Amino acid sequence: LGWITKVSAGGQQCGCRVLNPAPPESQPLFELAASERTFYNQLIKTSNLLLRPLQKSGIDLIIFSALISGYKCVPLFMFKECLTLDCNVLVRHIGESITDLTKCIQISATLTTSLMLGYHCELMEVFQNYSHAFSDFLAVGGFDFCTKAGSEFFEKIQSSIRDLSEEQDKSVAASSLLLRAMRYPFFRLAEYSRIISKIAALVTVSDSDSCLTL
Repeated sequence: LGWITKVSAGGQQCGCRVLNPAPPESQPLFELAASERTFYNQLIKTSNLLLRPLQKSGIDLIIFSALISGYKCVPLFMFKECLTLDCNVLVRHIGESITDLTKCIQISATLTTSLMLGYHCELMEVFQNYSHAFSDFLAVGGFDFCTKAGSEFFEKIQSSIRDLSEEQDKSVAASSLLLRAMRYPFFRLAEYSRIISKIAALVTVSDSDSCLTL
């Protein structure tokens, strides 16, 4: 039949829109959209199972108590807030991006109009900000401190954080699991490069027969 771009359901009004003939870049384009949804779902899980509960766990009060006791936690607290904020920005941007890409596929719009490819500088800036926040938090020992200060909290969610980091070994420290969960978005960059390179290799800008040209 070809690549299905849209499905409508409603009794006898059911139907689907199909690309036939399909442009050569359809396969990697659909791969990009499908894998982006998987990526977004994982980010949502990290936000719901880890970040939001962490913000409500009282760890900030523990950090401030350590600060009053003479422990230099101002940079750690600041970097923790930056990491949480930038992760939330990343989740929101990816959600908007996959919604927009899906719409572009459905209406066979030019890919350069999509948020992901047409405004890729914004996506890279979001990743860059998250990378800086992650590196800063790692540099001040934030992952170790949070898991030690909030040991009771991390003990309660150990099964969830183990699932997020895809770790089966129960002996792995909570700090390592937290680091892996927060490091997950960086692996997506290699996938972007691989899939978009495949699309670029198949696309011919001057091909008027393809409505999905770059």
